[in-house]
Amino acid sequence: MYVYLISAEFNTHDCQPQGEDVEFTSQFGGQIMFHQRRLNGGEVVCRIEHTELTFVGQAFRLGRYPIHFHINGDMSGSYVRGSSIHHSFNRAINIHNSHNILIENNVVYDIVGGAFFLEDGIETGNVFQYNFLAGVKSSTSLLNDDITPAAFWITNPDNIVRHNHVAGGTHFGFWYRMLEHPTGPSATNHICPQKVPLNEYYNNTVHSCGWYGLWVFETYDPTEGGTCQSTVSKAAVFRNLTAWHNKRCAESVECSAIQFIGHVCVANELANIEMFHIHRSNVETLVEDTVIAANFDTPRAASTKRGLVSPLNLGLIVRNVTFINFNKQQNGERDCAAIGTVQIICTCMTRCGGFYVEFSKITWANSDSKAYTEWEFQFNLADLDGTLTGGAPGSHVYHASNLLPPECQIRQDFTLFSDHLAVSCPPRAPGKGATSIRIAITDIFPESLRYKNLIVSTRLVITILCTCMHGICELYILYSCQHIMYMLYVLHLYYW
Repeated sequence: MYVYLISAEFNTHDCQPQGEDVEFTSQFGGQIMFHQRRLNGGEVVCRIEHTELTFVGQAFRLGRYPIHFHINGDMSGSYVRGSSIHHSFNRAINIHNSHNILIENNVVYDIVGGAFFLEDGIETGNVFQYNFLAGVKSSTSLLNDDITPAAFWITNPDNIVRHNHVAGGTHFGFWYRMLEHPTGPSATNHICPQKVPLNEYYNNTVHSCGWYGLWVFETYDPTEGGTCQSTVSKAAVFRNLTAWHNKRCAESVECSAIQFIGHVCVANELANIEMFHIHRSNVETLVEDTVIAANFDTPRAASTKRGLVSPLNLGLIVRNVTFINFNKQQNGERDCAAIGTVQIICTCMTRCGGFYVEFSKITWANSDSKAYTEWEFQFNLADLDGTLTGGAPGSHVYHASNLLPPECQIRQDFTLFSDHLAVSCPPRAPGKGATSIRIAITDIFPESLRYKNLIVSTRLVITILCTCMHGICELYILYSCQHIMYMLYVLHLYYW
């Protein structure tokens, strides 16, 4: 190992850190820390290559990691490459308020807590490429973040993550977790990681993780310029992820301008791609050029429950996506369908939805289980070019309803179970077809209005929605969450 310290006091050191057997039982291993007296002082350059570190890191002690870059500022020219870190008791490489470090061609195995960890959310310009990580495990001896660890814990999107492979772990492959402001010793209100544009996420692979391959949680609204005052959205393109046998391939939660492009997602247990909420933005939220497969087409192969889960908001565009092996006969009675809608605990679990999703350039392969509808008005799938339904461009897919005109036809290929039928409606023409209008009314006030009739009038039709109890009426929800009661009306008007 070569550690270059720019100082007249030190020279080049050559060593091989390795713990003793007693250190394995006590979880008290070696550590390497790089720190300088002045931020951006240029006093330290680290170059570690072709080095094996084992039985390293110290459990129950913050700041005691196998390799720790600690509050250095700019570290251009520093790197860790061609090395291995295994059987660590406390993470692998921790970067804390240090920037422009190269981490490449390393093998990391059997790590307790987050492996590659950006600590405060202020770290930028670091490059993680061509690394292989396996066996990243939950820790009960560190922070809450390490209880649900990620192989890559990214707290500022202005870093490069490309050509990496994650194989196995208790929780996440890649977790982009941006807070409103940096925390810890780097805390400042003048930097807003949630608005910083994504530098690069490209050509990463993750499989066999207990939770998600890629998780963008909780809030991310990338903007041009990335300052706290920035308001113009900029696309965050997560490109070319390959993921299988995780709980989910990729999921975004409270985000805008997220684009999943070029992914290959196969046999992830609950969903291949899922989005919770889309914030309003001038930039498309997009799933494009992606392959979504239910399984590997082998005997008794495990299948995903949903291929694509649409959000509880308007705005998702699905373009040039191939769905494979969503086949009723092949998957038997399993609850497996290509398209579904998100269900969020303490937000909306049933009788919600009705959101509009646009589809174009869709390819189906060995798939006759194209969607799962559970209640009326659950979604509005718009077929822009005829490739979603095989019908006329401009057609729409809805849950069956007696409000729809006779031109709408039952579609068994969009019906997973016979008691929840889906229909395809042709594009609207004078005197024919259907157009839907979604109206949602939440937080009814005063409370005396609850359980009252809602009358909605248009020039063409008057619809009266009658009050009913939860579980019987499909037109509203009465839902309890943490002892807070609220009502959500979801109304669709169809006129022709």
